[in-house]
Amino acid sequence: MDAQMKALLEVQQLDMDMAKIDEMMRDLPVRRLILALRMREKEIQGLLAKNEERLRNSEQRSRRLHLDLDESRSQMELMKKKLYSGEIKSPKELAQVESRCESLRQRANDLEEEILNLMLQAEELAAETKEQRGQLEEVQGELEGHLLEYERTVKRWRREMRELQKLREEAQASVSPSLLATYERMRTRCQGRVVVEVRNGICGGCRVGLSPSHLGKLRKGEGEVFCEHCGRLLCLAD
Repeated sequence: MDAQMKALLEVQQLDMDMAKIDEMMRDLPVRRLILALRMREKEIQGLLAKNEERLRNSEQRSRRLHLDLDESRSQMELMKKKLYSGEIKSPKELAQVESRCESLRQRANDLEEEILNLMLQAEELAAETKEQRGQLEEVQGELEGHLLEYERTVKRWRREMRELQKLREEAQASVSPSLLATYERMRTRCQGRVVVEVRNGICGGCRVGLSPSHLGKLRKGEGEVFCEHCGRLLCLAD
């Protein structure tokens, strides 16, 4: 086999090895798990943010209701003092004050009920939020562990890729620029397998027999010879 073609075959094998490692890095099961955990993390964070916002709104609403309740009770005390002071002589005014007292009492009762409901809702939200924080910590802990595993694996494979790339550079130094350009141009179309060996007159790519003229060119070493069927670059096996 021609020395250049032998070197090009080595380049091709190294390229295929690097492509395989690259594919394995993309298809790592732990990578898919990391993506799923990140989606879960984002989902929990969204739910947590909504509940925390609801809690803040509930606390603000509760503070306003307590102020309203204090004001209603204060007004009711003033009305009671006026009612029992003996200052009111007119039956009509007395009825008005009593009606106002009743309205304030009902308003205070309504406010107390709403405050109680808010407290119950806040307790439920607080419990739900606590549970979500626990879930988030669990997911983030699991995510951190898988990320470390992924980083260790990728680091090891990247080191292998650098070593293979160094070997490729050494091998391609023995290939002419024109032959290397032909190989690079054909890599995508041939799915990485550009150069194939011919054994017993059979193309190693498509497994179809070659014509005598093609075999003759190969044996004479008349430049680049391509399979008449699959178009791959041919070389004679040792």
